[in-house]
Amino acid sequence: MIFCGLMVYQIFDKYINYPVLITFSMKETRLQQIPFPAVTICPRAKFSLSHFNITAVLEKMKADNITEEEAQKIGYASAVCEFSHFNKTESYSREGFYKFLNESRPSSIFKYCSYLEKEPDCTEFFKPILTEEGVCYSFNILDKTDMFRDNVEFNLPDFHSTSQIQHWDVESGFTASQIHTYPQRALRIGQKNAFYVLMKTRKSDIEYECPMGESGYRVILHFPSCYPDVTENHFTVPLGQSVTGVIIPHMIKTSEGVKRFHPQTRDCYFQSERPLKYFKVYTQANCLLECKTNYTLDICGCVGFHMPSKLSE
Repeated sequence: MIFCGLMVYQIFDKYINYPVLITFSMKETRLQQIPFPAVTICPRAKFSLSHFNITAVLEKMKADNITEEEAQKIGYASAVCEFSHFNKTESYSREGFYKFLNESRPSSIFKYCSYLEKEPDCTEFFKPILTEEGVCYSFNILDKTDMFRDNVEFNLPDFHSTSQIQHWDVESGFTASQIHTYPQRALRIGQKNAFYVLMKTRKSDIEYECPMGESGYRVILHFPSCYPDVTENHFTVPLGQSVTGVIIPHMIKTSEGVKRFHPQTRDCYFQSERPLKYFKVYTQANCLLECKTNYTLDICGCVGFHMPSKLSE
């Protein structure tokens, strides 16, 4: 009887402290059931020097021979560049800043793209998006209308405009067997079917004042419903070099029966349980960005140019 009582106690204690069990499925998940990751690329050359020559303007500033327009532009550039010998301007035009970022970015950083043996124009793959690095380009990311709530303001309407969600849900995955979906599927494996991008930087656009001697590109692979945080998780592609990445997916499925446990007990949230202020889709990355945004707004009374904000803020 004592032994039986001890067994019952151990089972009960295990149920109270570890009510959710993680088991390995005996059935493999087909690759086609997993969305291909989003790819975000940020050029380290922030501006086309034919539109804005940072070095020349900084030299003129040292000589105290700078125009009001140049001072305004260098102030805008300081949002994405670190100038050790520059005091940021207090004069700020919201519309002028976003116009400057859009018009001064390099005209084209892609030379060739291919995926699943198809070779479309790279502009069909990559769409401009704003991150903390400035203007970046994303492939297979959710459209802004599927990622953000309707009251979020977009200062550059043409940015972050991709295809609408087709036959896919963030919790249940792909809802149909169609080949043409969005986000796109990872249909086949191997180097022959790899996602391949050839990037280019004009020699005339290589700038050493911004970003302080570093050249090339920053690349981040992330889930399509996550807003990319390029400063935290990225790898660098230097100029004149080839970089190969291997993706090893890890997939965790949650049964509906887990919902009856409290979130603190199961240590996770379902989409309907954790609505965010700015994002339609809850992910840890989106939640962290929203926390940073709310904290910045509370302390400073404003938010970063890449952070989401409501129309009334």
